[in-house]
Amino acid sequence: MVAGSLLLFGAAACADLEVTNPNNPGREVALTSAGDVESLIQGSFGQWLLGEQWDGDPTASPAFALSTQAFQWTSTAANFGILTYSRLPRSEIRNTVTHREYPVIDYSWNQNYRALSAVSTGLRAIEANEDWADELGATGVLRAKIFGKFMQGLSHASIAVLYDKGFIIDETVAVLDESGAPAQLGEPKTYNEVMSAAMGYFDAAIAMASSPAAASITIPSDWMFSTKGDANVTMTELIAISNSLQARYRASVARTPAERAAVNWTQVMADAQAGVTADWQINQDQALTDLGVFLLAYPTLSTWGQMPLFIIGMADQSGSYQAWLSRPLGARYPTNPYPTGERVLIRTPDKRFAQGNTQAEQLASQGTCTSTTCPALPYFRFSAATQHNRPERGEWRWSWYRPLGVLQPSAYYTSHPWIKADEMRLLMAEGRFRTGDLAGAATIINETRVGVGGLNATNAAGLNTSCVPKLPNGSCGNLFEMLKWEKRLETYMTGPYHTTWFFDGRGWNDLYVGTPLQWPMPAAEAGVLGLPVNTYGGANEFSAPGSTYGFDQ
Repeated sequence: MVAGSLLLFGAAACADLEVTNPNNPGREVALTSAGDVESLIQGSFGQWLLGEQWDGDPTASPAFALSTQAFQWTSTAANFGILTYSRLPRSEIRNTVTHREYPVIDYSWNQNYRALSAVSTGLRAIEANEDWADELGATGVLRAKIFGKFMQGLSHASIAVLYDKGFIIDETVAVLDESGAPAQLGEPKTYNEVMSAAMGYFDAAIAMASSPAAASITIPSDWMFSTKGDANVTMTELIAISNSLQARYRASVARTPAERAAVNWTQVMADAQAGVTADWQINQDQALTDLGVFLLAYPTLSTWGQMPLFIIGMADQSGSYQAWLSRPLGARYPTNPYPTGERVLIRTPDKRFAQGNTQAEQLASQGTCTSTTCPALPYFRFSAATQHNRPERGEWRWSWYRPLGVLQPSAYYTSHPWIKADEMRLLMAEGRFRTGDLAGAATIINETRVGVGGLNATNAAGLNTSCVPKLPNGSCGNLFEMLKWEKRLETYMTGPYHTTWFFDGRGWNDLYVGTPLQWPMPAAEAGVLGLPVNTYGGANEFSAPGSTYGFDQ
């Protein structure tokens, strides 16, 4: 069925080509020119990006489920798998084709294999047709190969970071046999094997982009939805992006704390050091790109999203957060006492939150948003307008805070960071922490802890006189907790599937008990291949055993 998926969703679906028979898009049918081949390879980035963030219902990116499972934001809406997969207690992944939200499971899988099929078909076509290769010229062929290898790295990494297994597809793997029928791809590979392949493809892209022959090559900005406008993406930039993605995915693939500890942190630090030094933005203008970017808007809308207190409550110094946590799950309306007391406010010295001890003070501290923008600070704003509805879906979801500042009210009309320099910086910090350089980790942590948050500096011993984060048990977080705090706040709604909080959280053992640590190969694929149809989450294997913070106690 994987071969069938590649056949159905692959080459022809990735480019706006005239295809006589879309159910059998063989190369000889779909491709008629070198321009068609280049369009296939170019279009792979858009296919991948849709898999990261598409907001159809029920056909949606898993990002909605992942980000709400990680308490990055939440909603009482029953769309995009949000309600099904973020409910407490956690439920298992509904890996059956008859379930309404099955498309949430297979959408990103299909999008990534569409991208891989497009690239492999395009690169094979260049090798097989000398006339097309001549038409592209040596520079055009090399550009196609560099971008193709880059996309093979990105799509394989996106499969490996989320799914339990997958297939490794490149131009050496025929997805159709000589008769045009789906080829047999053999047994699927483990997520670690797929990630290892992804790293190899990134390495190949970097090697080719570093060659003298590539010195004058650029990638058109619209191939990658870059915000550079008419300025193309240089090989130096593509190499830095590739290194950043290698750092990201090497760390993010870990399912457990043991796997996270076993990551090659020396290599992660080397990748991050060679990565981007400024935020790399993607154009998220819905009118221009049709990328389905409401994932970046819904958390900011008073009728849709808000931030549950589980994680952000650790900024609070007043004890209101601990009082909220002490109540039964069904009685966590954001007031103390429940249900009609004072609103649960986050009173904190961290300037990334609204400041003050009262609602009036917090409102006055944060400035005024226009219809298109909010002040850069605070990241997380008090909002009395936040709507609390559908209590039967969990009052624990409600708070008075929304991420206006770190996200903008017009997020679906603007750009958004794909890779943040802060992500690379804080991967360096975690690498230093894990390799024993605690002073070096503290120095990196302090760059934003002090420079942006206005908190007191930490040191190798984990000094935390600001007591941010203040953990659920009332203790002040140690050096590693301060590192995690900076990573969460400074990379909010970025990372794989816009959900650094999920992928870091599983490796840090911070996810709520029963949260799936990975997603299964979609049932339609597994069933046709005669493989077991797996599921995770709830009481199944690869489910979070319990949070560091004791949320589930």
